[in-house]
Amino acid sequence: MAGISSKAAGKLESKNKFNGNKLESGEFSDGSGLEMYDFNARTYDQQIGRFLQIDPLVEKYYSQSVYNFGLNNPVLFNDISGMDVDPSQLKGKANVSALQNILSTKVGLKLIGQFMHKGQSLKITIDGETTTYNFNKEGGRANDNLVLISTVASVLNPEGQGNAGIPREAVTSETEKVGNKEIGEDARYDTRKGVSFNIFIEKELPEKNATSALAHELSVHVDPNTQRLGKINQQLIDGTLKPGTASYLKQLQNIQYSGGIDHQKLGQGLNSSYQNMSAQLDKLKNTTQYTELYKKDVKEHN
Repeated sequence: MAGISSKAAGKLESKNKFNGNKLESGEFSDGSGLEMYDFNARTYDQQIGRFLQIDPLVEKYYSQSVYNFGLNNPVLFNDISGMDVDPSQLKGKANVSALQNILSTKVGLKLIGQFMHKGQSLKITIDGETTTYNFNKEGGRANDNLVLISTVASVLNPEGQGNAGIPREAVTSETEKVGNKEIGEDARYDTRKGVSFNIFIEKELPEKNATSALAHELSVHVDPNTQRLGKINQQLIDGTLKPGTASYLKQLQNIQYSGGIDHQKLGQGLNSSYQNMSAQLDKLKNTTQYTELYKKDVKEHN
């Protein structure tokens, strides 16, 4: 085992260890260090097996300890950042730049901001330069999660092509926040517990294509489904809808199988958020490429 250890002779020690987080060690001039893991939102002391700060989202989980991790199920859940918008699984400069591009627009900032709590921030680092985006309002979907994940083309297109013979560059799925099931699979799941919107983006895309793909997923799929989810949650609050009923399951499945309807609206030119985001990107970057990609997308779904 010594030959493959991160501390083997002649090897560079990897600081990214438990759950892929950075171990703060050897940072002092005498070679010593804190020997704690940086979990972004919290610090974990491996020697006592405790977090030194409470969960920043503790008010969303009254039934859980304020110091727990991953809902006390670290095998099933990996709470990478402890925050509502998780970009930690974006890989490669193009995918990370795509997120920064989206956040640079008013439309994109609003779409992502709906998942953020008041006072939270997102930090995007590219080529060693960090840009911080602060959110000063409570997002309407702050009880839900938005997870951004880079993946390979073969995962997005297991049969070689996507809808209408067009290879997918990205795809969105909605899953239970407290569990792994896709929304619509379990009629008993109360959506007021939260929903995770998971966007998978092909990691080998050029920056402009990754940006357009993320804009598509956010405006064409995520945003309409947050509106559907909002209507469901309001009916649950009013008592006019109950988990476990046939009518409830039907509304969950309207989210699960919404892709075709939302693509049809895109093909009819009825998605102003996508169009405006593309125009704002072109204005910021003094190009026409994002509007051209938007029009191409509309044509492909016509």
